[in-house]
Amino acid sequence: MANIRNEVEQEIDPYSQIGVTGLNRSSNGFATIEEEWLSDLRGTNGIKAYREMSDNNATIGAVLFLIDSFVRKVTWEVDAADESNEAIQLSEFVEQCIDDLEQSWPNVIGEAVRGVCIYGWSTFELVFKMRQGRNEEKDKTSMYSDNRIGWCKFAPRSQDTNYGWEFSEKGDLLGMYQMAPPNYGIKYIPLDKLLLFRSVGVMKDNPQGRSSLRNCYVSYSIQKKIQVSEAIGISRNLSGLPTMTVPLRLLSDSATSSEKQLLANFQNMVSRVKADEYSGLVLPSEVTQDGNPSGYKFQLLSGGSSGKTTETTPVIERLEKSIARSFLADFLFLGSGTTGSWALASTKTNMFSQALGGFLSAIVDVLNEAVEQLMRMNGFDEPELYPKIRHGDLEKMPLEEISGPIAQMVSAGIITPDDELEQWVRELAGAPQSENGYLSRPRELPIEPTDDEQLSGE
Repeated sequence: MANIRNEVEQEIDPYSQIGVTGLNRSSNGFATIEEEWLSDLRGTNGIKAYREMSDNNATIGAVLFLIDSFVRKVTWEVDAADESNEAIQLSEFVEQCIDDLEQSWPNVIGEAVRGVCIYGWSTFELVFKMRQGRNEEKDKTSMYSDNRIGWCKFAPRSQDTNYGWEFSEKGDLLGMYQMAPPNYGIKYIPLDKLLLFRSVGVMKDNPQGRSSLRNCYVSYSIQKKIQVSEAIGISRNLSGLPTMTVPLRLLSDSATSSEKQLLANFQNMVSRVKADEYSGLVLPSEVTQDGNPSGYKFQLLSGGSSGKTTETTPVIERLEKSIARSFLADFLFLGSGTTGSWALASTKTNMFSQALGGFLSAIVDVLNEAVEQLMRMNGFDEPELYPKIRHGDLEKMPLEEISGPIAQMVSAGIITPDDELEQWVRELAGAPQSENGYLSRPRELPIEPTDDEQLSGE
């Protein structure tokens, strides 16, 4: 160990990288991430499990719908680097590129956020185009004809088509392999062509992030088992417990292969019996032609009066709240019981909005990397003039909560009303902006001419 340390100290280069992130991954030409210790959530198993959770669970579905609704209401702006004409023109150019996309901007953001929430990561392939006006080919048409390079689309690359990642010897991500229907050919997409959105709190620079559903997987699994058992129990209590009597020879060790197969068929039949519109059985007669018992008999035993039943509703409700709590969305259950107040609901909603704002901020960082790439491709080599994409507030403050404090501060002389304050209050209230100027601008009111001036024509 000392020899290794001495060699490193003698040959150390401050500009070189010595260690690696420690990301647990395989390397068979198509690197797969193996950070997940639970085998049911590793690789394609995890993709299927998270898809099932998002599709089959009512609480998770409600949270995802709520997130999508929040995100689609958010306003997006492109801020110029400064007030110079060149910076403003660059911000307008990025706004044009957003409007010129094949997809709508809310759909792009919505799919990115949903993918990050469900799987922990979401990838889009950057496709560019020359802005040369209208074209019959959809991927070449543009609303502009200035011969600049613009965005054609942010094409989603679904998580279940990921075939592995490519890393450098230093552990840096280089790109993604994809194998997708209908041809199932393996294609390599380099990182320069990818928008990789990941969840917040990524460790080891894991390209697959961490699913928001990971913390509620145990609760979901237990709830699923209880609900299935509950449904089976209700079905059995309504229709009875199916039982089948068979001749003793079918159960003996000396039974022939055909008799063993017959027994297996009866066992399968009994386990599948249920009361619905397709119910019905074809069975051997209970007596032979001689009037003797055949050994075959089918009956339903009532299960409603025997055994101890367990009330599952409190357990399921507790698990549902646990799932919602993993998203900070347990406010969904306020009002469904005997507890809860408006103040508590408002506080929890604000916490949820702040957490979702963190997701959007992570997405904005990736989008601004795409803006920088777009600027460079168009020959703009002054990074200090590059515009930035910014998301608006997820939730507006109620006007009644801020109008009183603002009035008090104005009366006390702490703040002075100006154009920015008036414009902000108007936006918050949803009122139209003033067409006659704001507070600090003098109003030039029209002066009506007198009668003598009208007669004299002045």
